[in-house]
Parts: sequence; structure tokens; C-alpha cells
Amino acid sequence: AEVELEIVEKGKNDNNIYRVEVNLQSEGKLYRTETISRSFRKALGSAKQELRREISKAKGKQHALHKRGGRAFKSLLRGLRR
Repeated sequence: AEVELEIVEKGKNDNNIYRVEVNLQSEGKLYRTETISRSFRKALGSAKQELRREISKAKGKQHALHKRGGRAFKSLLRGLRR
């Protein structure tokens, strides 16, 4: 995992703008997110939520693909029996 933290704009009275970028490579797939916020904690939290959402979405797609392949194989086997 590669995490980049940056102060985009330094303001007066601690009015900074923070940017968090996360690149995570797992099982040959790259998950990437970038968030910008006035609060470092909010930017980090948003990046974490977005990463979780992307990973969950990818797992759902993989599961659906697996089930679809199983259905196609079962259909093929049924066609051979007749």
C-alpha cells in the first residue's frame, strides 16, 4: 500500500486543506482513492470508506462472475444429457 498525505493549501488560523491519496495493490488489482478536506481526519476517513467501497464492489463483481460461470457450466451439462 502506498499512502500520500499532503497539505494542498496552507491557510491562516489552521485553515489548511489536506489531500490523502491511497494506492493499494492486492491480488493483482489496484485500488486507488483520493480525497480532499479541510480536516486531516475527515480526509483520511473518507479515503478509508472509499477504499472499502471499491474492494467490496470488486468482490461482489467477482462473486457474480463465478456464479454466472457455474450456471453456464450447469446448463452445458444439462444439454449434454439430452
